[in-house]
Amino acid sequence: MHRKSNSKQSVLLLQGPVGPFFSDLHCALQSSGFQAKRVLYNAADRYYSARTTKNSCLEFSGTMQEWQDWLKAELTHHKTDYIVLFGSSRPAHKLARSIASEFNIKVISLEEGYLRTGYITCEFGGNNQHSQLTSWRPDLVSASAGKNSDDISNYNRNSVFHKTIHAALYYFIRDYNGPKNSDELLHRVPERPFSLVASWISHLFKRQLNKLLEASTIRHLRKNPGFLLVPLQVASDSQISHAARGWDTDKLIDACINACLKSNVQQKLIFKLHPLERDGPSVKEKILEKARKAKLPESAVQVIYSGRIGELAKLSSGMIVINSTSAFSALHSNVPVLVLGSAVYRHKELVTLGSDAQSIVDFFNQRQTYAEEDKRKFIEYLKAESLVPGDFYAPKGRTLGVQSIISKIQNTQ
Repeated sequence: MHRKSNSKQSVLLLQGPVGPFFSDLHCALQSSGFQAKRVLYNAADRYYSARTTKNSCLEFSGTMQEWQDWLKAELTHHKTDYIVLFGSSRPAHKLARSIASEFNIKVISLEEGYLRTGYITCEFGGNNQHSQLTSWRPDLVSASAGKNSDDISNYNRNSVFHKTIHAALYYFIRDYNGPKNSDELLHRVPERPFSLVASWISHLFKRQLNKLLEASTIRHLRKNPGFLLVPLQVASDSQISHAARGWDTDKLIDACINACLKSNVQQKLIFKLHPLERDGPSVKEKILEKARKAKLPESAVQVIYSGRIGELAKLSSGMIVINSTSAFSALHSNVPVLVLGSAVYRHKELVTLGSDAQSIVDFFNQRQTYAEEDKRKFIEYLKAESLVPGDFYAPKGRTLGVQSIISKIQNTQ
């Protein structure tokens, strides 16, 4: 297909993470000599856009068919070398990746970091089940291995706090002003704006309160390690809806409680709620009610809000996940992991591959660790090929993340 030529490298930004990150990236790309444009899908995107980039922002609101026609026309009439997007499984982005392949345009897919200590995911093509990591082998060695090995954990300090604030504001503006014909492009169901903001504020308060209330519980776990850890994901997580191999949170909870009854080993089961789970109290009550109906001792099943996943993983004797990134903490500590979904680390050299409820029972009874050398190779490959330093929400981390993404683009020219 014909496209007008232009000497500058051209970048088209689609949907980004909540907050100002894509605005920062837009400005920095232009300052670095790129011809950068950004698509604004709603009022929240307009709010989080810089005045200096107003003339290079393109507004779109419409149906999926209209989005397909619009994007094809844009790519046909304007030279585009790179498309940058956040979340390769979002409806608008899934279609955009397909269209980009027709035009031979490189797609850079961003996501929350597979490792959360100062990294963001930045991959060509797609993330998670679409990532090149799914075809990893122990003999693969990246030419740039070790480039992201520095300790950069300080760059994402207070990231969850900043994300919560930006999410509440972003979705309030979007849902309050959002046109109905754009709903099919959304990756998250619209909510009533005022109740949405109230729920996020309440969640932030409860998150801090639970750190205080559960302090003694965390101390007890430190003194009594060896429990099985089940990190839960948010139900709306795209990994659950697109790459869970038929699993969801309810099915996982049921299977784990049932395994407590069927296993030959007395094993304490700890469910860890996701930091962004706003429906935490009802999830906790659901788990405890299921445990009571199963007539398990009160001490057998526990649900916690707080605690650092790295420390909890190290204290555990095993971790059960669908495809949560929490598993990387277990891999780092050489803790056995049972994986049920299509995670990027679903490799027989690294973890136990599960498929059904019996897999969980078997994992309760007997767990296997794998070669630390293979895990080291995988993490090195992951850092070199799929991660860059930075954070999407905390100010210092945003600056580093923007610089890292631009460097990755520049290094591919």
